[in-house]
Formats: sequence, structure tokens, C-alpha cells
Amino acid sequence: MELYKQLYDLIEQHNKIIIHRHKKPDFDCIGAQMALKSFLQLNFPTKEIYAVGKEDFEEFNFLGEVDNIIDEDYQNALVIVVDTANRERIEDNRYHLGVNIVKIDHHISYEDELYGTLNIINDKISSSCELLFNIFGYFQKLNSQIMIDKNICEKLFYGIYSDTGGFKFPNTTSDTFLVVSKLRASNFDYEKVMLRLTTYPYDIMKLVGYIYNNLNINNQVGYIYFDSELQKQLNITPQMVSKVVNFIGLISELKIWVVFNQYPTFIRGNIRSREEYNVEVIAKRHNGGGHKNASGIKIFDNKEIPTIIKELEELV
Repeated sequence: MELYKQLYDLIEQHNKIIIHRHKKPDFDCIGAQMALKSFLQLNFPTKEIYAVGKEDFEEFNFLGEVDNIIDEDYQNALVIVVDTANRERIEDNRYHLGVNIVKIDHHISYEDELYGTLNIINDKISSSCELLFNIFGYFQKLNSQIMIDKNICEKLFYGIYSDTGGFKFPNTTSDTFLVVSKLRASNFDYEKVMLRLTTYPYDIMKLVGYIYNNLNINNQVGYIYFDSELQKQLNITPQMVSKVVNFIGLISELKIWVVFNQYPTFIRGNIRSREEYNVEVIAKRHNGGGHKNASGIKIFDNKEIPTIIKELEELV
């Protein structure tokens, strides 16, 4: 709680706050960024609050707006980076121009990844959005005037639901459900939110069908590789491929599954696993990281794929 108090004091001390997030954002990342922006605007109305990072933001723009700022705006600013494990993943490398930097995250962090002057990290919690809700609650204890409205609650719900796989992943705890119960009590438009989270375009579902028919399965490990030629053949994009990894987990025979996805200059691998299999240790060997049961890797040669699959099979 002492870290939460230090964060509150930093917010009080700075008139300008700039919120960063990670590259290739997801709902937890954007939900945390926009919930924090809304929270600060609501409770500290005299301060200048900005959120940055336009890349890959389009599909999340219903959650809020990002701001156009110049380098000079970072002068004497507090920078808060949410949901980002290491420096390399931070979207917009101007974050270091801030006079103080706060890291708020729920990924496993190593000593060389503590890039903040203040680091608030809880890798036992479901999501950065759940962590933020706890921080906001602590602020309310410090200041009875602090408010958390249904707009903020809705944004936090998006992140928690997404990062727990709809409460299916083992990072879902009893505390997670308590937080979600409090968010739901705010009476945000639940039906609208669930439609966004649980329905998908027809093109995505056709892609899922292709995966089910073409997945390679061996020793309870499943994988598929969408190289540029296959993407062209199926008329899909890397961004579409990135949305489908969790569907593979519906196959009961699998313990670990991976989607390899070719981008113009690299190949991204999204790895998922059942509770007892820690894929994060393998991801770290291949220019990646993340969580015990959900990690990502970044490689530059498809010849590395068989090695990764072999390591995952050995883990099982």
C-alpha cells in the first residue's frame, strides 16, 4: 500500500500526467490506459491528462481518445506506463522525457525491467485493470472525494474479462470476482459490453474454422503457422490472425498451443497453456515473455519454429 501512497503523492505533485501503454495493444492495455485517463480527469480536473499511442488503436477507439502531444509537453510531466513489462514494448519512446516515470503492471518483471522511478507490479493479479481498481479504491480511502463512475468501471471490466479469457484462465481468483461484482454494480451497459467481447466478424470465424481443420497436434501441443503466402491465399492480415489464439484452447486434448504469425519483418508467436505448464520460461528464450499461461515471442527466422515446438513438447 505504501507504493499506492507514493503514486497518489506523485499525482498530487504534478500538473501534467501522460499515460503510455504497450505496442500491439489488447483490451487490458487500452482499458487500463483509458480508465486511468478518465479517472484522473474526473478526480483531478485542474490537471492536464494525456494518453498517447496511436498505433493499432483504431479497433479500441470506442474506449476513449489518444492525444497528439509534442516533446515539450513532457517537461515536468509525470509519465505513467500501464501493462507494459519492459522498455522495448512501450509504445512511443518519448516516455523517458518525463521527470518521473511510474510503471503499473501485472506481468512478471525482472530487475532490469524496472524502468520506473516508481514500480507498482503484481504478477499474481489477473490484469492491469484489476490492479488499477485496487489502486483507485486505496485512493478513495485517502480522499473521500475520489469517485469511480460507471464509465471507468466499464473500461476496467473490458480489461479484466479479456485478460482472464472470460474468467476461464487460472489467473481468475476470488478477488477477481469481487472486483467484477463491484464494477457490475455501477450499472454500465452490460449487454453492449458483452456483445463487443463475445461476438466476432464472419471473416474471423471463417479463420477459426480453417485453424480447426489445419492445426498440427503432437504430444498435446498444437500449433499453426500463418506465413505471408498463406495469409495472401486466405485474404487475411496479421492483425486478424492475432485475434484467434484463444479459440484453440477450446480443444480439450491440448495442453499448450501456439499461433505463429508472420509480419513484414518478423514472426510473432502467441503461446497459451493449461495451468500447470509455465510457457513464460520458454518465451524468454526466444525474445519474448509474458505470463505463466500466456506469453508471446518474436523471432526472425521460421527455422526456429521446430525448436520452439520441441521445447514445448518437452515441457508437457
